[in-house]
Amino acid sequence: MAKNFSFLFYVFFVVFSVSFCWADEDITDKLEDLGIPHKERYPDGEMAYARNIWDMIPYRGRIYLGCGGYDNSPPAANAGPVPVIAFDTKSKKFVTEEKGLPDEQLDNFKIFSDGLLYAPGIDPRQGWELGNFYRRTPNGKWEVVRTMPKGIHNFDMTEFDGKIFCCGYGIAISEDRGKTMVLREMGLKDIRTTAFLRFPKRLFSVRAFNFLVEGEDFVSEMNVYNPKKKDFDAMKISCEELFPDLQKTFVLPNGQRPKPEHRIIFGVSITKTCKYKNRVLYIATRKDHFLFSAENPKGNHFKAVQIPLPENTRAEDLFANKNAVYLLTSSPAEPTAETKEYTNQIWKSKDGVHFKPLFHFRAPQFARSFAVAGKDFYFGLGARYKRDMKTYKWDGAPIPADCGRIYRYKP
Repeated sequence: MAKNFSFLFYVFFVVFSVSFCWADEDITDKLEDLGIPHKERYPDGEMAYARNIWDMIPYRGRIYLGCGGYDNSPPAANAGPVPVIAFDTKSKKFVTEEKGLPDEQLDNFKIFSDGLLYAPGIDPRQGWELGNFYRRTPNGKWEVVRTMPKGIHNFDMTEFDGKIFCCGYGIAISEDRGKTMVLREMGLKDIRTTAFLRFPKRLFSVRAFNFLVEGEDFVSEMNVYNPKKKDFDAMKISCEELFPDLQKTFVLPNGQRPKPEHRIIFGVSITKTCKYKNRVLYIATRKDHFLFSAENPKGNHFKAVQIPLPENTRAEDLFANKNAVYLLTSSPAEPTAETKEYTNQIWKSKDGVHFKPLFHFRAPQFARSFAVAGKDFYFGLGARYKRDMKTYKWDGAPIPADCGRIYRYKP
């Protein structure tokens, strides 16, 4: 009897422990509202859209916040110069490190091997002959590095093979930490390169994928870095290899399959990437948001899987440390009604493929980005706007006043 009781107690303990660790806890009442740090620079009204927290990153005891807007059209058109604002975790106050970088949007922070914090120049306010990136120096000052040829936009940066790479209308490569940069256009003069997929042994660049029919496959093109040439090679990629199961959404009226001569284009864009161990995770958009996790097992090939998301759920952001990768999703509290509240959820994975829910919270807006510092989570609320169906421009509806609000959760 004692042995049976011990066994039952052990089973109960294990089940309880697993349930507790992975319980999808509602933490709404445990959130700490830190305020809207960009409100002075971008007040309520149209400019509130520039308070979108496009990205967050923990660095040396501070949480750095993206902001601004590089679009030429309202709302908040060309919202620079952009301030560099961070939350200091010791003083528990927001600190303005730079009142105005010469850019329209601050996004896509990176920490490189030199231990410094970088940000690409999404849309510099200077002439188009050169582009920028920004680097936080050891003394806390933000340096403007303006050496990227034809750098109208610098959407993403990465470090590979001892070099720094920037991408926009072509890819700029620097072997001396940005003092000089060489541009590789690769026929991309009029096509924007928007992100890098950096694996341990391969670096790929991506743009909007226009998948065309080729035989029985839907095929597009991307580029892979060739260290021997110090340049990028063009390569074809099938939709099924990079975005498994996505081509099921490529549907024509009456279910007809497009013929090669039709040159039907199905556009897919990668909006967020995250390197975790030997994998790269990326969020792709084609009307809806899709999440993929890929390996680069050999050569230029991908071994990717699609990560399933619950219905009416949108992948917003990814964040990785040495131990785990976290996913932020959002969904309307009432999917069938006009959205007045969102449910934001954090998921965790240790292998970059299988995610389990950690917790969720309700908020007046969706969380666009987040960061993890120690055991603490930080969230930045965002806002989207509706477009007029005729002009495809902002319909003029008010921008939510909670855009740019920062929350902290201390487990």
